[in-house]
Amino acid sequence: MGGLGFKEGCTWNKVLLAKFVWAVSSKQDILWVKWVDSIYLKGQDFWAYTVPQDVSWYWRRLVKLRSVFPAKSLAEAVKKNKLCLKDLYHQLLNKERVAFANVVWCSLAMPKHRFILWQATLGHLLTRDKLHYCHLELPSLLCPVRAQMEVWLGRDIWPSMYENWCYWMVGNPKGLKHQVSAAALATTVYMVWRNRNHCVFEFSSMFVGSVIQLIKFYLRNRLARLPMLKIRKSDLAFYETVVQL
Repeated sequence: MGGLGFKEGCTWNKVLLAKFVWAVSSKQDILWVKWVDSIYLKGQDFWAYTVPQDVSWYWRRLVKLRSVFPAKSLAEAVKKNKLCLKDLYHQLLNKERVAFANVVWCSLAMPKHRFILWQATLGHLLTRDKLHYCHLELPSLLCPVRAQMEVWLGRDIWPSMYENWCYWMVGNPKGLKHQVSAAALATTVYMVWRNRNHCVFEFSSMFVGSVIQLIKFYLRNRLARLPMLKIRKSDLAFYETVVQL
């Protein structure tokens, strides 16, 4: 929900009840299913079953879920003779995955850094670009932290302008370099955001060099925890350069 991984309560509750609908309709070898078949269905097909008036409310509510989960939807969500609740949940949401989700929620970045990057991609943070749109004069729209990060990583990283971020995140290839760039972006956005808050609320600011050192510290610690088995030989030289420098 909103990119944070939270589920919509009502929708998820219906998905959980869909397990019982699937179990009864497919006549799973479960004692409760056999009891329901002998008491209510009495050999009838679940999808053609007509609910009588003298049944319990919970059975009536369960049968009513046939309109929410038709047979085709349940069949598409079955994998290896098991109902995949995740697939069924996404069917109900009917929402497409955001193209740059892999960059925002990169596992190499710290959770709090991912959250702030997520806020930034939604345009919820007060960026220098917004000040520029308000016709406030700024010495430069280029972030000095970004320039130093580009020197450190030795490659062209994210664009300096906010409007081009999403295009960069969608078109960026996969691999270790991609993950490092995504984590560097998240960490940089977080550190710049935190330093801005220090300027506003505490009337103090960190030097650019100090911010860079903290960003490198976070990234190196995260990289050091990566199992060496997950690093490809082609990325090994890049990994050693980033960790050791």
